[in-house]
Amino acid sequence: MSQVYQDELTFDLPQQRGFTLVELMVVVAIIALIATIIIPNFIHARQQADVSTSEANLKQIATGLELYLGDFDIYPAGSDLKVTPTNLYKSTNNAYMQQTPIDPVDGQDYIYTNTSVTGGADYTLEAPGTYDSVALTNVGNCPTGVGSSAGDTQLWYSPQSGICKN
Repeated sequence: MSQVYQDELTFDLPQQRGFTLVELMVVVAIIALIATIIIPNFIHARQQADVSTSEANLKQIATGLELYLGDFDIYPAGSDLKVTPTNLYKSTNNAYMQQTPIDPVDGQDYIYTNTSVTGGADYTLEAPGTYDSVALTNVGNCPTGVGSSAGDTQLWYSPQSGICKN
């Protein structure tokens, strides 16, 4: 009787096979390898997007300044002014920029400098952020007299040279 009872309680469990430690480590190594290849590309793309955004912002401010020049035959006066909507109007009817763009790298205002000599019409715009030099490879160097000599990690704009790095 005891033999029958013991046989009735004996049954086979299905074999469950899991991942071994080696298999898991191989998967983690492959994911780490893919991440080391992909992440730098995303960082470079973000830096390039900041440069493109700043270039567009500089062109937008330059358009506002040209509209101002068209109405008043002179650029706004000032040196090293932060570009704000109040810098680019003479009355409430002549607002050339409703909202001022800010530098995407550091969140500061762009800097406008009127470099006109008497009777001349010239200015420079500076993007105050420090950009990655690799992201600026497609931007030309500024001519002498535009920007500072701090290195090639800043963006500048002037009517004569357009957007350049210095």
